[in-house]
Amino acid sequence: MKPKVSAIITTRNRKQWLREAIKGILSQTYKNFELIIIDNASTDGTKEMVEKEFDDERIIYIRNKENLHPDSYNQGIKLAKGKYISFCDDDDISLPERFEISVEFLENNPNVAMIGGGVIHMDKEGKEFGRYKYPAEPTFEMIYESNAMISSPSVMMRKKILEEVGGYDNKFAIAYDYDLWLRISKKHKIRNLDCFLSRYRIHGKNISLKPSTITETARAHLKWAKVSCLCFSKDRVFQLESYIRSFSKS
Repeated sequence: MKPKVSAIITTRNRKQWLREAIKGILSQTYKNFELIIIDNASTDGTKEMVEKEFDDERIIYIRNKENLHPDSYNQGIKLAKGKYISFCDDDDISLPERFEISVEFLENNPNVAMIGGGVIHMDKEGKEFGRYKYPAEPTFEMIYESNAMISSPSVMMRKKILEEVGGYDNKFAIAYDYDLWLRISKKHKIRNLDCFLSRYRIHGKNISLKPSTITETARAHLKWAKVSCLCFSKDRVFQLESYIRSFSKS
């Protein structure tokens, strides 16, 4: 039997885009998956839309009473029953063969912990305006030096690796995925496939790490991600934590 994939979507008040994201998962050519939707207290009718429009036993819908992002990713990981985990943003669309291509590669390359791939950029209306691929073998050093090494909407990883590194660090309001890539790449191999796996929506509410838009809070979180991966002493990391957290209150 083919291994199960656990697709995790966290969402809040993006009903229209979430509908497209769900359809992208349900349209996968690879059928052995579960879709875990973690709703962070949406008030736009997300719950009613999911329950009314999607009658599929593979969907697990959880609604939180408050916004737990980004710890809601860890909530999904704990619920996941799959060998592989794929994170699917609520405003992006997975291409039909994403899971099939990703699982095949991971099954044939047991020494690889996580894979990504190319993404097709689209505007908020879904119109394509660019295609981007990433370095085939991103290392810790490469990821440390540049944010543009992995695209989150294309990622699939082994659940056991996620559990090994401790999942997402909920101290990060942003850059939580970048922190995770650093921790995984420090001990394990990551690969980017030479194909397009997802459509990535660019709009005014994207959380960006571009220098032109990054805030001081974001810079502090990014610095903490890098420092925490370079410090071998837990005591040194703890000493830096209070300094970095002081920025997150801004």
